[in-house]
Amino acid sequence: ENMAHLHPASVNTLRMITMRWNNKIENIYTFARFGHSGDIKDNAGAGGIVVGVKDDGNFMDFAVQKSKIIYEHPTTNVKINELKTVPNYKEAKAFVRKLHSNILHHNYAAWDIAIDQKGNPIFIEANFFGNSWTNQIALQAPMLGEHTDEVLSFIAKNKNKVNELDIKSLAKKNRQRANRSIRKLNKRIEETEKELFDETNKRKKVKKQLNQVKVEKNGFEKRIKAMINSKSWRYTKLFRRK
Repeated sequence: ENMAHLHPASVNTLRMITMRWNNKIENIYTFARFGHSGDIKDNAGAGGIVVGVKDDGNFMDFAVQKSKIIYEHPTTNVKINELKTVPNYKEAKAFVRKLHSNILHHNYAAWDIAIDQKGNPIFIEANFFGNSWTNQIALQAPMLGEHTDEVLSFIAKNKNKVNELDIKSLAKKNRQRANRSIRKLNKRIEETEKELFDETNKRKKVKKQLNQVKVEKNGFEKRIKAMINSKSWRYTKLFRRK
């Protein structure tokens, strides 16, 4: 009931982050997702709202929806600060740490967890890649928690090693895909600019030709007018055919 209170139509889930650091699996942070407009989906990508969860299981008193901070649900109008504590939060934290102990090839994992009617955590899926800005706004904290400085220092000291490990990572593949897309877009821009440049030159050339024709036409008309107004034209009028 606590998780359904804000938006009963969706199975509102917890995104719980764990990290293996110094050979110990720790809970880093948690946020909850709630659906909207009667939709069963609760994820932020589908327009759902995100509410940060404090370390004691209490919710933050505001939510984030599409980069905007809100204080009540947009569909049900329930105030965010009316949310009660996540049921059995301590048990849920231990649950995802145990799940992570079975994952040896990823040190950072994001777990989608539902809470059943008895307050027990239910595993939905594990995630190893995704954005991080929404949750940081919702939690008012960095995504690596109290380990942020330590992890960043470690990465800086082991940059070459990290690059080697990054060879087959999804993050690197996405960066490479993005770079390829950028190169394609830049090529299309260059081709379009060239086409525009060529078209502009053609227009200038045609315009120049039109101006030249106008000049020639004016000159021709002036010569004809001068000829018609000449004495020889008037004197030879009788000899010209009608």
